[in-house]
Amino acid sequence: PDTRCEILLREVQAGAVLIETNGYTARLLPTLARRVVPDGSYIVAPEPLAPELVRRLGSRRESVVDAAKTRLCVKGARAVDALIDALESDNPRIRAHAMPLLALIGDPRSREPLTAMLLDRDPRIREVAARSVARYPSSAVVAALERSLEKEKHLDVRIAALQALLEQYAAGQERALCHVLALLLD
Repeated sequence: PDTRCEILLREVQAGAVLIETNGYTARLLPTLARRVVPDGSYIVAPEPLAPELVRRLGSRRESVVDAAKTRLCVKGARAVDALIDALESDNPRIRAHAMPLLALIGDPRSREPLTAMLLDRDPRIREVAARSVARYPSSAVVAALERSLEKEKHLDVRIAALQALLEQYAAGQERALCHVLALLLD
């Protein structure tokens, strides 16, 4: 049987009519309200998961790394676990890129893992760790930076640790200045 209906002030004849609404059908078409069959529809915009984005931090292509960094920053706290896991990577490029991202996100869960990176075997990683951990003012970080300065042989790492201590002082960790002054007066 043909059905006649009015659409946009024009009468249309059709073999079947499908009416789709957004959930307010009862008030719009009360006679059809009990005949409505819910049909869930979803828009899916796939976004790479944080572990996949972390893996991309190891790319040699700068554009791939930059895109991954941006997406991880947007994920914020949702990326922290994957970034902390990345600190265990065998790839120093991944470790080096993960630390500043953790510092930028600023999640308190990152403080201890970043502090532990001050002991990494690679001096470039220790330098990045010192710069990154500077964003987490605490007496524990000050103590770790002081220990790092006492044992560190690489000048770049020592400079980064000194700068981090100064940042700690600027953030209210008064004890951080003592070690800096001791080194300057030595």
